[in-house]
Amino acid sequence: MGALTLSRPGADIASDLSRYVRKSNDGAATFEVAVWGARCANCIAKIEAGVKALDGVSDARLNLSTGKLSVQWRGDAVTPQAIIQRVRALGYEAQAYDAAASLSADEQEGRFLLRCLIVAGFGTIFVMGLTDGVWYGGDMDAATRNLFFWLAACVSVPMTLYASQPFFRSAWRSLAKRHTNMDVPICAAIVLSLALSVYQTILHGTQTYFDAAIMLAFLLLIGRYLDFLLRNRARGAAQHLVALQSALARRLQANGHVETVAARELALGDRVLLTSGSMTYVIDKLARRGLLTRRRCAQDQRVRYAAISASGRRLLASIFPDHAEEIRRATAGLSSEEKRTATALLKRLGLGAEHAP
Repeated sequence: MGALTLSRPGADIASDLSRYVRKSNDGAATFEVAVWGARCANCIAKIEAGVKALDGVSDARLNLSTGKLSVQWRGDAVTPQAIIQRVRALGYEAQAYDAAASLSADEQEGRFLLRCLIVAGFGTIFVMGLTDGVWYGGDMDAATRNLFFWLAACVSVPMTLYASQPFFRSAWRSLAKRHTNMDVPICAAIVLSLALSVYQTILHGTQTYFDAAIMLAFLLLIGRYLDFLLRNRARGAAQHLVALQSALARRLQANGHVETVAARELALGDRVLLTSGSMTYVIDKLARRGLLTRRRCAQDQRVRYAAISASGRRLLASIFPDHAEEIRRATAGLSSEEKRTATALLKRLGLGAEHAP
């Protein structure tokens, strides 16, 4: 199946996407893609199989609730641009995953679907009122009946075409890539029913399908909008949490001032202020690497202690001697008194930076 395509925010395919690639210590690379238009198990299978067909890709998993495609590979044979191009070639819209941008795009999609649904609902009521007068007006003459059909056409045709935009856009995007989806036969049914109805009206026929065309769009939009609400509700809490946690970071400058920057602007070596939630994430990563261990408090089972493991102590033992030697070399030109003075001044500077606004 497919969905509408709106103008999606995020990094363009021609821009540098390397900042979105996460690399682990074992050489594996992970790239997350926001995918729009996947709505069923067949879509998931097609996207995952298509991306896995790229040389070098070891795994591809699409989460239908969040619309996030996670791709893994090793080496330099795969590029983020190639992954996005493959997803788009399958008939789906794709961008590098950004939590905040994804939330904005979902809100835009919801508003557009609701607007189409309202138009289809109003048109259904109006056209049904006109056609019911024809079907139940047994003594209506041919001229009056044809007038009602033309009134129904003036309302049904523009409203049906406008309300059916989600299906038309999805079908066009899929056909442009030489693929088909569930929206293709839906669009064919809507267009053919409107065309046949106009043809019958021109010939002063007795059977038209203006009410069926707009009612079809209305019922399908109800299902599409309910599907959007349910999926948005399922992923909303997690996406909002990710967006709030990952969008911004507080970086400590060399002069002691704290600045708020986008998380992607952080560079290796930057000093970052961590919140309690971020501390939990860092501790989890250190624990997975075996550098920390957790143990429960004997007096309070709600409390857990984090302690440096044997591997962590060996790592510190290998780092600090070199660090101490660098400090000794840097301060070799100072006397003992000057070193004590410098230490006191640095402590005062640190305390001042800690309480700086």
